[in-house]
Amino acid sequence: MKIIPMLLAALLATGAATAQAQDGSERSWQYNAEFRAAQKELREKRLQKQQLEAQAQKTDRSKCAERKNGNG
Repeated sequence: MKIIPMLLAALLATGAATAQAQDGSERSWQYNAEFRAAQKELREKRLQKQQLEAQAQKTDRSKCAERKNGNG
């Protein structure tokens, strides 16, 4: 008769461990999704910054060329 309570305890422990692992996995998925979203946002901001810098350099070069030609 001692085996039934031990079996029940083992089943409950296994169920609890499975639930805890599943909860950890869900949190891991959520964390990874948030991390990927943040990384995507950073990439977009870097790209925008690079585009603005390239546009600024292009504008500066055209202004310098105008000054050289005596138009500025």
